[in-house]
Amino acid sequence: MSSQIPGAGASLLHFLVHQAFSRDPREGIYGLAPEDVRLLTGLNLRQQRYLEERVPYFVEMKVDTERMRNMIRRAQECEKEYLLQQGLIRHGATQPLMQGWFGMGPAEFRGQCALVHDDPLPKGRRPTVLEAKLEGQVADALHTHQHVPVPE
Repeated sequence: MSSQIPGAGASLLHFLVHQAFSRDPREGIYGLAPEDVRLLTGLNLRQQRYLEERVPYFVEMKVDTERMRNMIRRAQECEKEYLLQQGLIRHGATQPLMQGWFGMGPAEFRGQCALVHDDPLPKGRRPTVLEAKLEGQVADALHTHQHVPVPE
């Protein structure tokens, strides 16, 4: 038996039971046969608790260190790419340039610009042309009638 990670048994068992309930009972999951899936879905809470405490006795965990190292290298490359994008935006890169180099669409570009320039994005949707026109008409009406006394 290997060293235990606190709470790992409960988390793993909860995950397996959740996956078992969300699948077709005739299918196996994660190397479990359909009969094992049926057994998992039939457990009550006391039975689940009993198994949670004993997960290290029937579950082995293995880390593929080569794949892990590759994923770490890729994460580091992604971080460098992100920092490059931030630097380009900080120095005035346009959306078409960012689209061509990084596949960054307009919405993502606006979000990145807001992050780089510490300018929060406006909440809600953009006003439509009709709303903008109506706003202009209201402003004109207010300006025209600003000297009219308001009845009390």
